[in-house]
Amino acid sequence: MEFPWGANGSYTVLVKNAVTHCKFGIDLYLVATFEYEADAFARATMGEAQSLVQALRKLTGQNLSNLMPHPLYSNFYCSHPTLLERERALQAARSL
Repeated sequence: MEFPWGANGSYTVLVKNAVTHCKFGIDLYLVATFEYEADAFARATMGEAQSLVQALRKLTGQNLSNLMPHPLYSNFYCSHPTLLERERALQAARSL
């Protein structure tokens, strides 16, 4: 009997890769969520956000990070939110 995906199990490999990529995407989403929570905790602990923003800018400059990666690239490959996303979240929390 001939399988449409071939006898070498390439269909199984495709399914495993798809599951792995989905899990990886979920992991990245959770890491980003935890970063936003950590930023909110630091802001609440310090009582202000400006020193946190300055520290994040300094780290971004020293690491030569891309400030505006393409959203698809950022969502798939970056484990942390970008500096601009984190600043927006801190400013939104400040205005509440």
